[in-house]
Amino acid sequence: MINIKMSEKTNMLVDMQGVITRQEERVAAYKMAGKSNETIATIFDVSVDCINKQSRAVYRNAGVAGSDNPLVSLIHKSLLNNWIVFRHAVSADDLLNAK
Repeated sequence: MINIKMSEKTNMLVDMQGVITRQEERVAAYKMAGKSNETIATIFDVSVDCINKQSRAVYRNAGVAGSDNPLVSLIHKSLLNNWIVFRHAVSADDLLNAK
């Protein structure tokens, strides 16, 4: 499972349940979090070409390669299959101040 911090209190958990490789899952998680291929390449200390190839493999193996916008299709399919889940941390102050 990949855990990506989206904001101070929100995390995105990604678990594609073996549909793609672990490294492809990492790339998919960062792409779904809105990171560019250049940023992902820097994070993993690899070339942008490597991330481009892994991105194509993600889309192909997840079955969304032929769509007009494979990233949107991947996010949609991931939500439907519970491959991504968003968790929001709630503090005691949040609960006390809730109306």
